[in-house]
Amino acid sequence: GAQVQVGDEKGKKLESTSFSDNSTEHTECDHSSNTNHDEWEDIQKMDWKHMPYELQSVDAVLQTVTSMLLDDARKLGDKSVRSMSELRGDHRFTSSSISSVGEHAQERLRLHKDEVNLMEGRVQGFVRAMNEVLDDDEDMALMNLSRLISHPDRFLQPVSQEILHEESDEPELILEAYLQEALSIVNELDLLK
Repeated sequence: GAQVQVGDEKGKKLESTSFSDNSTEHTECDHSSNTNHDEWEDIQKMDWKHMPYELQSVDAVLQTVTSMLLDDARKLGDKSVRSMSELRGDHRFTSSSISSVGEHAQERLRLHKDEVNLMEGRVQGFVRAMNEVLDDDEDMALMNLSRLISHPDRFLQPVSQEILHEESDEPELILEAYLQEALSIVNELDLLK
């Protein structure tokens, strides 16, 4: 079945959700052997106690948004699985109600597909927004408000690319991790279609 993986607010564990049945599994994962989750590994190594408040806030907001998107995708996946099950005839009905049940199941399945398309559009909008921010080093560097206040001389215009790159490292790690989560949700929704 399809799998969606998402990390908790500090990236310490992944949740695996299967859309192929109604069960949800939670498993601990070691990210050091998985190159696709380098961002999570980097986030795990971060000292969260000393991370600036504004970056903790960005992390919390992105965690909330991706959790909401994932919850909506799960619910949609569960509805689709139930409709497919009904369409396959996994539920036993009398012979007189089989044709009407099949027609209703097909209609519900079509509606679920429309919902999946809408949901996919929402998640892709989130992905586009994340990519826009990730493409602008200056925007990411300016997310470090504490650094902007404590070292304003580093941000005098024109700011060198080297400084922009240095100052955008932490925000970039956070944004890229949640971008990967959103992309995995898009992939799972695509599989549902």
